[in-house]
This record gives sequence, C-alpha cells and structure tokens, in this order.
Amino acid sequence: MKFGNLVIAGIVTGSIYAVFAVCVAVWYRVCNILNLAVGDFAMVGALGVDNLYRVKGLPLPVAIATTILVVGAFAYLYDQVVLRIAQDGPRRAEGIVVTFFFTFALSFFIDGVAKMLFGTDVHAAPALWSGQALTFASLHLERAGLLVLACAVIIGGAFWLYIRYTLGGKALEASGENVVGARTTVLYAILAALVLAWPRGLGFESAVSG
Repeated sequence: MKFGNLVIAGIVTGSIYAVFAVCVAVWYRVCNILNLAVGDFAMVGALGVDNLYRVKGLPLPVAIATTILVVGAFAYLYDQVVLRIAQDGPRRAEGIVVTFFFTFALSFFIDGVAKMLFGTDVHAAPALWSGQALTFASLHLERAGLLVLACAVIIGGAFWLYIRYTLGGKALEASGENVVGARTTVLYAILAALVLAWPRGLGFESAVSG
C-alpha cells in the first residue's frame, strides 16, 4: 500500500520538523530572537556523532554525549557573548532585525566550519536499532523512523509537562506573554523567597515557633 507508506514517511519527516519548529517558536516567543541556525546545530550534531563514532572509533553513546556537550557549550557561549550583549548591552538592538542577522550569520558560519571539518560527502547515520523494516499488513515502518517518532513524542510530552507543572515552565510561558511583566513577577518572587528564607537562615524560625 504505497499511500500508507507515504503517509508514514510524511509523519516521520514531519515529527523532525515539528521538534525544530518548537525550538524556533519558543526561542522567538520568549527571547524575541528568530534563530535561523537551529537546523545547522542539528546538522553539526549529526556529523559530529558520525565522525566520533565512525572515524575516531568512540562508542556511540559516548559520541552522542560528547557532541551534545560540545554543541551545547558553543551555543551557550554564543548566547552569552553575542546575543545577550546585543539585546541587553548598553547599545542593545531594538526589535528582532539585528538579532535576526546575528543568527543568520551564525548559520553561514556553522555551515562553513562543518564543510571544512567534515567535507561535503553524504554520511550515513549509525544504526541505533539495526534490522529490517517492521511490517504491518502492507505497511512498512523503518526502525529508525520509529525511533524518531518515539523521540518526538517523548520530547513533546516532556516539554508540555515542563510548561504545565513546573515553576520554570510557567515563568517561560509568562515571558512569552509579557516579558516586562514576567521579569517583574520573577523579581517579586525572588524578594519574597529572600524574605521568607532570611529568618530561617538566621535560626529565627525555631525561636518564633518555640
């Protein structure tokens, strides 16, 4: 059944784009930054895992963990050194136009570095779950596609739970609704926490309760 297989392939591909879309939407909604380098970070991560696993001979879990740490550290440094200064520095940029070009330039930079380090050849992803495609009636589902769907569901569910039931998630949602109001609310929450924690830290609580 070719139509069913096409639908499955479309769902698998769409789940990948959905994860990327969540990253772009949340970043823009909360930070007012339109990040055009999300796909480039994913590309570098995939090529880095392939290089460490296939060329360097590291175990696959170690290659994945190492690549995540390196890419995450670079993204954090770029945020602190470039984007944060551009938005909150003494000569900060108003609106999203300037930060848009910062991430646009970052996309070209990552693309150029990846070509220098890994070349332009096509690389096959290492198999996390080897074996033939799973068959249900006339439908065929690749094992890699099933893992992609599972990861998308887990990531989406975890992010929904984080937004719905954690203080950090509610702060994230509030920042998307009103950045200034969210900052003010967080400031009041911090002050209230300090006021409540100060007697406890000095041992006054036991004296009052006694």
